[in-house]
Amino acid sequence: MIEILIIMSFIFLIFVFFYKQYAEDYTLLQLNYMQLDKLNGLLVDKLPIVVEDVPISPLVYPTALQQLPRFANARLGSCTLHEYIESKDCTLSLSSEFENYLANETGFHSYMEQLWKPYLYTNITCEYISKFNSTIIFGTKSLRKLSAIYTMYMPIKGSYICSIVNPMYESSLPDKWSKSTNIEDLKAKAGEKQIQYIDVILNPTHMLLLPAHWYVLCKESSKNSYMGLLEYHEPISLLNSYMEKR
Repeated sequence: MIEILIIMSFIFLIFVFFYKQYAEDYTLLQLNYMQLDKLNGLLVDKLPIVVEDVPISPLVYPTALQQLPRFANARLGSCTLHEYIESKDCTLSLSSEFENYLANETGFHSYMEQLWKPYLYTNITCEYISKFNSTIIFGTKSLRKLSAIYTMYMPIKGSYICSIVNPMYESSLPDKWSKSTNIEDLKAKAGEKQIQYIDVILNPTHMLLLPAHWYVLCKESSKNSYMGLLEYHEPISLLNSYMEKR
């Protein structure tokens, strides 16, 4: 029994070691959706990847969401979802639970899980132990640290500028970095180490795939935009995500 526990602990430490690794590099890899069979080979580099010509699920087209009265007519903040999609001058106020619920109820989650999950497995057991999360986010979101093995951002309507920060700058981030909705907020004072970042412009049919531990701020660059957010988790990333929320 003790021998089994020692072996299990050793295997767990190996998973932790590889999960904690990241590339101190700002190289941006590119891939066309028709070459998706090459994705798994690129993932080992733990670098950001832009996938082009990605099909968008018709289940979350603006016209599709407007045809769902229980969502389109719900008042969320100063407007309804229908008014937001029609680019009215208003602001949505959505909880993360509702964004997740919307992805599940529209069928977006099932569609994306079936399409992407098999290409993200890191070992032969992942088919049975991995988890896929989907949400639909509206407008600009504040800077966040990624804990999933892989996180994917895919605009559905409008366009975004996603500013990404390498984990090596974690110690240089300001105390209230998680409330930042403008990447310029991260600029250090004169004489201090400046945080380097790169901007990735995303339009519909583009997807940005990021490995764990990176920081990202996706700001809408056209009015009333929304996008799909996909997270691929394995047990080690789920545990880390849970601990960071505590």
